[in-house]
Amino acid sequence: MTKEVIAEKVRDIFVSKFKLDPRKITLETALTDLGVDSLDLLEVIMDFENEFHVTFENEELETLTKVSDVIDILAKKIN
Repeated sequence: MTKEVIAEKVRDIFVSKFKLDPRKITLETALTDLGVDSLDLLEVIMDFENEFHVTFENEELETLTKVSDVIDILAKKIN
């Protein structure tokens, strides 16, 4: 799966979960700018895990600050 496909699915999950405008979600968008608090992050991570059939480690969760961080971790786990 390409990073572009992963990015599109990640964006779609954020849009669906938080009712966001997809045009406001870029690779450099900070998760805090999406209104994602720590509980929201855990919930959306579970959505990513279910969608991509992967598991995030606690250490990886601590590194997530922007959308591209999520995509990078997913790309490494998938490919």
